[in-house]
Amino acid sequence: IEACSFCNTVYRFKLNALISVDNIPIRIYNLHIFSERGIKMLFSAGGSSYIIITQCIGYIAMCLAFIGFAMKSRRKILGLKLASDACWVTHLFMLKAMSGAVLNALNVARETVFYNSDKKWAQSRWWQVFFITATAILTAIFWQGPVDLLSAAGMVIDVFALYDKNTIRMRTLLLCSAPCWATYG
Repeated sequence: IEACSFCNTVYRFKLNALISVDNIPIRIYNLHIFSERGIKMLFSAGGSSYIIITQCIGYIAMCLAFIGFAMKSRRKILGLKLASDACWVTHLFMLKAMSGAVLNALNVARETVFYNSDKKWAQSRWWQVFFITATAILTAIFWQGPVDLLSAAGMVIDVFALYDKNTIRMRTLLLCSAPCWATYG
């Protein structure tokens, strides 16, 4: 048990994490789980710590997306895009941008299906129809304004990009969808 210099609270567990991206080890030091008091303080609505953490999650999502774009393997691209979109869900939810958070949650499901495209259940072209239809329905349900159309357009482009087995076409289409999401939130 040690005191955290960031929030002046006691944390219970300290963890040094080691992750690997494309066989390049990246060490994350001093990940820790805060005490209940520390969590309440960090995530108090509108607090500066809350905003800093929200933005850090967004930066992590962006970094994962950039790293994924540089990969040559379809599975690595999809795996990093899945991790990136999971971070975007959290980031947008914390910003109370529900339309973007829900659409990115759908992205996580989509990438899970496309990541498993070697399995028979995930090979159907009907998955594309399902994800495009789900995008339209969720955009209508969580409508907050015309900017939601841009995130929906980005999602539709992503459906075609991530279903494609050719990684050059996949990255080209992903690059085309990025401006749609850049204007969101």
